[in-house]
Amino acid sequence: MRPESAHLFSTSLLDGSAISHVVVLEDNDQDAERIGRLLRRVWPVGLTIDRHDCLAAFLDDSQVSRADVILTDLGLPDGKGIEVIEQVQAHAGTAPIVVLTGESDPSVAERSLLAGVEDYLVKDGLNTDGLERSIRHSVVRSRNKHQLLQATQALHRSNTELDNYAAIVAHDLRAPARTARLLADRIRANLQSPEMVTDLIDRLDDCLGHLEQLISGLLEFASVNDATIGEAHFDLAAMVDEIRDDLAADLEKSGGRLECDSSLDIAGEPLLMKQVLSNIIENSIKYRRPDVAPIVTVSAERHGRNMRLTIEDNGMGIEPEYHERVFGLFERLHTDQQVEGLGLGLSWCQKVVELHGGSIQVAAPDADHGTTITISLPHRLGAPALAGAGS
Repeated sequence: MRPESAHLFSTSLLDGSAISHVVVLEDNDQDAERIGRLLRRVWPVGLTIDRHDCLAAFLDDSQVSRADVILTDLGLPDGKGIEVIEQVQAHAGTAPIVVLTGESDPSVAERSLLAGVEDYLVKDGLNTDGLERSIRHSVVRSRNKHQLLQATQALHRSNTELDNYAAIVAHDLRAPARTARLLADRIRANLQSPEMVTDLIDRLDDCLGHLEQLISGLLEFASVNDATIGEAHFDLAAMVDEIRDDLAADLEKSGGRLECDSSLDIAGEPLLMKQVLSNIIENSIKYRRPDVAPIVTVSAERHGRNMRLTIEDNGMGIEPEYHERVFGLFERLHTDQQVEGLGLGLSWCQKVVELHGGSIQVAAPDADHGTTITISLPHRLGAPALAGAGS
């Protein structure tokens, strides 16, 4: 018979990652100590075990969503049964949950699994191999679920983009093409009037230039799909310094200031993320209030497994009803007479951020307080940014 301490598996998972952080929600000191011993037999080096003896303490811990797995009892001083599962799920982010309880009723196990836990273990008879196998399988299943969810969301976005492209070709690209044809016909009809022909040619040149900008913008937007996101990082403060130098002329002309109060190291492809921040900051300078010097502040803070970047300005602001619409292709809230642009910038930014596994949104409550844009990125590239962890 194989001794309990001899393991079937290596300490690493198949993808090379290790189990390094386990949260145990258990009110019984003896059971908690036993679970800890079993865990350290499997992962004797580099394992952090955080134990909480009640739901309140668990919910007060902002780091639990960063755990590799959460082991929870169903009988706690401040929670029982499915209620425990629901509250743990609400605070766990993407961390898989394994129920580890003294309740052996099959119906309770079934309800727990239907509620979304990855596994259900009974304390009586629990051994090292059983706990190890459960944790490994739970972590792999959970990661596969989130990868499938990401793939499904990416497919949905791709289908939506195809629909948008069809609408753009049918409307936005055909409009300048029709105008160009009309101007060409007028030139043909006014060949005997040099002054009229010169004016029409200038207008035709402007029209074709706009059409070229639209096509170039679409190609740049589409090319983001082919971008490769590696395990790169960037220093936010250093990047903002570079952007300040790049936009020096615009800042000087507008009398504006660009500030950054964070020097955090952030996971992201530096070139693409610099373009994202540059685009948003340039918009803040462009969409400033009349006779008010723009002030743009960039900051960042950690929230669980997420890194949240915030770009705030004192400009025109965006009305709440347009907070989602501004990320649509060729969506513009101002005419060319007010502010020049194609309406592609924020769509491109959204696509790059989502390629990083993150999200972007307008967070300002109303247009009277300027615009605040938040970007949530996962600490580790390839992992999803969690909506409940600071996005």
